[in-house]
Amino acid sequence: MGACGTTGPPTANPPKFYTPSGLALDETTNMLWIADTGNNAIRSIDLTVGTLAYYTSPTQNATTGVAAFMGSVWASDANNHRILFKNGAWKVIVVIFMPDFV
Repeated sequence: MGACGTTGPPTANPPKFYTPSGLALDETTNMLWIADTGNNAIRSIDLTVGTLAYYTSPTQNATTGVAAFMGSVWASDANNHRILFKNGAWKVIVVIFMPDFV
């Protein structure tokens, strides 16, 4: 997964959301995670200090869901048939390819 594209307070011209489709609150870290499907990105808002981060990569395509628990984050990369995982740095943990699945 690529480096953070934009960081800063939510009022400092963050990229606009484009079809956000999933939310997850990690109460351990006080972070709100957002699947921003139209921008092929995952966003986070630190609810303690109010900073926004934007995570994307050139291959990410249709991030449609996100889950968070105790500092770890999972996000679906739907059109690539994979799950992204973050516990420190982002990485692909599951690649599923089922051409005959209907």
